Amino acid sequence: MVKNLIRFGEKGSSKFHQIFWFIGQNFQVFTNLSKVRNFEPNVLWLRDPWIALLLLRKITNSRIILEVHGRSAKLVYKILYKYKNRISFFAINDINERYLKTIMPNIKVGLAPMGIDKTNLATVVEIKQFVGTIRNPSRHFLKIGYIGKSRRKVT
Repeated sequence: MVKNLIRFGEKGSSKFHQIFWFIGQNFQVFTNLSKVRNFEPNVLWLRDPWIALLLLRKITNSRIILEVHGRSAKLVYKILYKYKNRISFFAINDINERYLKTIMPNIKVGLAPMGIDKTNLATVVEIKQFVGTIRNPSRHFLKIGYIGKSRRKVT
C-alpha cells in the first residue's frame, strides 16, 4: 500500500500527487522508526525537513545533518532552527543557502554541492589507506543513518 501511494505521487507534480507522495513517505518513516532507533545512530543524514523534524523529536540522542534541496517548507525550517544545537544545515547550492539565510539570518549553513568534482575523487593510495582503517577498526565507531531519496526514476 505504501509503495502504491509513493508511486502514484511520483506520476505527477500536482498538489494532489504531492499529498499522496507525502503520506506514503511519512507512513514509511513511521513504519521504520523502530529500526532507526535500534540502530542507535550518532548522526542521521536527511534530505527532508519534515522527516528531520519528526526524528528530532522521536530520536533525541542523535545529531542531524540536513541537506537542503529546495526552497520550500519555510515554517519547518524556522521550527528546525530551534534545534540548532542538534542539527546542521547543508545547502546543495548557493540559491538554497541564500534562501535559508533569508529565513534565519543568523544561521550557519554549509555548502554541500551534490555534483561530482573529479578533483575531489580519492586516489588509489587514499583508498588503500581507507581500506586499511576498515580492517583495523578503532574502539569507537561512528554510526551514520542516511534517510534519503526513495524516489525512483519513472519511465
